[in-house]
Amino acid sequence: MSKHKQLLPDIIIVGAPKCGTTSLFHYLADHPLIIPSNVKETCFLNDQDYPLFKKDRNFFKDGLDGYSAFFDNRKSFEKLFMEATPDYLYQKNPLMVLKTFPCKPHIIILLRKPSARIYSLFIFAQNNMGVLDSKITFTQFLDKVWKNELPAKKTILRDCITHSKYYIYIDEWFQCLGKEKIHIVLFEDLKNEPVKTMKKIAGQMGIEQNFYDTYLFTVKNKTVNIKHHNLHKMKKRMASYLPDNTIRIYLKKLYKKINYRRSLPIKSKEDIKSIKDLDDYFIDYNQKLVDLTGLSLVSWD
Repeated sequence: MSKHKQLLPDIIIVGAPKCGTTSLFHYLADHPLIIPSNVKETCFLNDQDYPLFKKDRNFFKDGLDGYSAFFDNRKSFEKLFMEATPDYLYQKNPLMVLKTFPCKPHIIILLRKPSARIYSLFIFAQNNMGVLDSKITFTQFLDKVWKNELPAKKTILRDCITHSKYYIYIDEWFQCLGKEKIHIVLFEDLKNEPVKTMKKIAGQMGIEQNFYDTYLFTVKNKTVNIKHHNLHKMKKRMASYLPDNTIRIYLKKLYKKINYRRSLPIKSKEDIKSIKDLDDYFIDYNQKLVDLTGLSLVSWD
């Protein structure tokens, strides 16, 4: 538990993007013995040259004391502080800083079948984020990735294939922090067996497991299928100007009815072939992940 003076996280979800990190964050945040950060992704430990580096609040500017601003200590007795910044998995500074913590935090790494993660990221970027041309196909997107034609600031998209070679990054975390408090969770297990998976995680964190026996699991940060992409981009630009009140909530619900499709885009034959090609490409990398961690990847077959 957090007994040192600085309010430092006891649990950090460090990766990987589009592997269910937002859902896991909320599932853990609802546990009565966990206090979540006031924003899911603090990005506080990001490398200075990372695209998501926060100039106004970061470790280089504020030091470890700056972490305290993200946590509410009013009811902190015998509770665990938690944050989730999935991009930490790929960076150097988080490793260097976490190594200096008075008490090593629990590190949770969520992984997903590489081809499924990359495809989900592609659909998410086209729809939810609105940062990819809606007319580009998955195969064309992959071609741009292979040719390194995406902007550096879109690192999560540009490096999506490299970032899915999970064993490279996990090995660095093992070497720097040891294996004892690094917990690897598969997205597929969280999705298909949420109660069993969350009870296992709770046990690893040393908190009551039975809380999840009757817990209502809802998926967070779901990938959506946008009808009108120009309207979506306009909505994203205007969102910051709307007051955070019941009117905003009503408009959000109305917008979803108007511009969200009920189902995700249907994969084309070309998409399916590209996904199969990715599966073949990642066979050796996934085996290296198994050799490193001892994970069973049956759910990825």
